[in-house]
Amino acid sequence: MPEHLYDCLPAAVFVIDVDSGQIVHANAGAVELSGFPLDQLVGRFAVRLFPRSDVSRFIDPQAEVRLQGGFLGWIRTRGKVDVAIAARISTVSGTSPRRALLVAFDITETRQQLDSLSERARIDTRTGLLQRDEFESALADMVLCRPGQNSSAALSIAFDGVQRLRDSLGREQGDLLLAELARRLREASVAPTLIARDGQDGILLVWNDLPPGLLEARQELDQRASALLASSRQPYFVQAVIMVCTCSIGIALAPHDADTPGALLHYADLARRQQQAEGHDGHHHFVNGDLRRVNDELEVESNLREALRHRNLEQRWLPVVRLSDGLCVGVEALLRGNEPLQRHEAGRIVAIAQARGLLPEVGRLSLRQAADSYAQLGRAGRTAAIQYFGLNLGADEVTAPGFVEELIETAQAVAMPLDRLMLEIGEADLTARMAGVGPPLHLLAEHGVRVAIDGFGSGFASMSTLGNLPVGMIKIDRRFVWQLEHNAYDREIVRTMIELAHRIDLRVTAVGVETAAQQQILRDLGCDFAQGYLYSRPLPLAELVEFLRPHAARAR
Repeated sequence: MPEHLYDCLPAAVFVIDVDSGQIVHANAGAVELSGFPLDQLVGRFAVRLFPRSDVSRFIDPQAEVRLQGGFLGWIRTRGKVDVAIAARISTVSGTSPRRALLVAFDITETRQQLDSLSERARIDTRTGLLQRDEFESALADMVLCRPGQNSSAALSIAFDGVQRLRDSLGREQGDLLLAELARRLREASVAPTLIARDGQDGILLVWNDLPPGLLEARQELDQRASALLASSRQPYFVQAVIMVCTCSIGIALAPHDADTPGALLHYADLARRQQQAEGHDGHHHFVNGDLRRVNDELEVESNLREALRHRNLEQRWLPVVRLSDGLCVGVEALLRGNEPLQRHEAGRIVAIAQARGLLPEVGRLSLRQAADSYAQLGRAGRTAAIQYFGLNLGADEVTAPGFVEELIETAQAVAMPLDRLMLEIGEADLTARMAGVGPPLHLLAEHGVRVAIDGFGSGFASMSTLGNLPVGMIKIDRRFVWQLEHNAYDREIVRTMIELAHRIDLRVTAVGVETAAQQQILRDLGCDFAQGYLYSRPLPLAELVEFLRPHAARAR
């Protein structure tokens, strides 16, 4: 193509002498793109006009093979400003001297759009914080520690009750709240080396200027974390409303806790969740026990799901004795598991089941197993000894859809009188879910089912709140029974609870009775029932049948 025909093309066209590397012709588009007049373009070396580009590998006169292809690069304009271009270069066949054709397009606007997209991928636009992926990349490039010179710490920070905050405020206002917290963290007395948003609701930050020793580093972190928490407690203005929020902080140190960025962030997150489990508005340093605890929870959850799938959760039965005559008048069903769940305490199994949303399923299985056990006791002639049949349940189980109907149908299927069924609910659980458990418990009460508050005195229930629920019994927590013989203060507390309960027509059971002296004191105080190792350990069903033999005979 004659060179003057290039002037008709809208793109910038440069004709380059391959052997010398000089521009020998350029069209109007090239003049406009470069800003140089034609006489200053011709004769200019191409590698100087296209710095930081791949021109040289195409037109190097020493190269034995001529390459062709496209590239992204820059053109150095007359104003010494680099303009982004997309270019394609090719050799022109049949020319002597040899020629190369370079066609370029200005992609400044496109690159700006790409850069903007890239920046948006790096930065959370709502809070101005790095995204977690970008944070992890920057952390991977950071030298976390130099022996004898420094150590680094990762902190995981989140609002306490953050889900409730988001439910109340909505996403946009929740992000504004997080952005304000981020601003306060950036303006801390010691600014973080890195700070980022962690998923939806948390913030990650890193300091790499800490003393190398573990003790000194933790002491310094205690001061900094306390300052961050103090700042986080200052009022927030959201939707024209003043809010006061608290935070929890988890801390992990490199190299003392972990020597890789991934492990460091993981341990900081574990420490923060442990702080939130133990109590809000504080900070917690990672310890190996945190990791063991998580692994233990995963093991329990896996084993529990397997047990539910195979329906092999077991129950043990704890007799309840009437103190006035020593007659067994009831039994309480206790959750137990086959191997490997037997290695874990029942309370821990229940807590993990609740945290993982498994309690309703556990409750349904326990109910069916208890009904089967009642049927077997009936066939053995032992139900005469059982005035109440205690079944431990949590608020999540009681409020599960269809629970009331299933309980009634299950009891009727085995001819269990509903007025013998006693649902035992922990005091703390009952108090926390008072509004939710009220309707199903009142409905069950209409069918004769009774309710006992387990662990009474360990939580925050008061006698006045009992009037809002169909409660027929309180069970005094074992911590007050344990020292009855030696602690006058505990005796007075137990006396008061018994007297108040009787005044509002509630029966009282003492839990954890282990000595005859404890039994006598409780009898003297007017306690109605007792259970504990003084009478029996928790029994498998077959042993319960034998235990109840003399009591069933006396009950007749």
